[in-house]
Amino acid sequence: GDIAGARAAIDQAINLAPDRADFQISRAALALGQKDYSAAEKGMQDAVNLDPNQLQAYVTLAHLALARGENEEAAKQLKLAQRIDQNHPQVLLLEGHLAQYGGQSDQAMKCFTAAAELAPKNSLAQTSLGMAYASRGMWPFAEQALKNALALEPGNPGVMRGLVRSQMHQEKWLETVDTLGQWLINKPADHAVRMMRAQVRAQIGQVEESIEDLTMVNEANPAHPQLLSPLVNALVATGRPAEALEKLEAAL
Repeated sequence: GDIAGARAAIDQAINLAPDRADFQISRAALALGQKDYSAAEKGMQDAVNLDPNQLQAYVTLAHLALARGENEEAAKQLKLAQRIDQNHPQVLLLEGHLAQYGGQSDQAMKCFTAAAELAPKNSLAQTSLGMAYASRGMWPFAEQALKNALALEPGNPGVMRGLVRSQMHQEKWLETVDTLGQWLINKPADHAVRMMRAQVRAQIGQVEESIEDLTMVNEANPAHPQLLSPLVNALVATGRPAEALEKLEAAL
């Protein structure tokens, strides 16, 4: 309701001032938020037709082109944005992503590093840098950048996955448990993540905590007996065969 009202208000403003490029960008941004990509593209194109100095419009048009797999069109829009400000963080990010798609990993890393330094509170810049480090196996650097990204955008599943991966590659198991715990605060019903935390906890000697996680997974998925096996094994290994038998009988 609110977005529809906002679009109606912007439409009215455009009718009164059809030569205002910023109004076109506002309408396009709302369309983008509603995943109306054709309307977003038209709005951004209308904006640059009215005012060729609209950096945000070129960047958005480039990202829309990338989403369609039209890398040449994206590169064309990038060049137009670079004429306005080649060192703008959004332009550097776009250049980095295009370089990445083109297999130019050194150039991509250079762009992401510059973007993250210029805009340390831009979560996409930190995420892009972290993922670029991860792709090179530079795990400590990846971890730091992804921690920065997560602080800016708590609960982002893609960032959390990348952070867990970087911590596991460094065998930083306590940190991994903490990150998985943050994930479960946001998504308590993510049983695959809870199973992963149970495995890591068991590996570092947090046996009771591991059994607690496995029990929660088992209770939430009684129709999946294959999830019972790790819990039964853990109970037997900790000298509790009676409890293990009880769990097996309850599942039958």
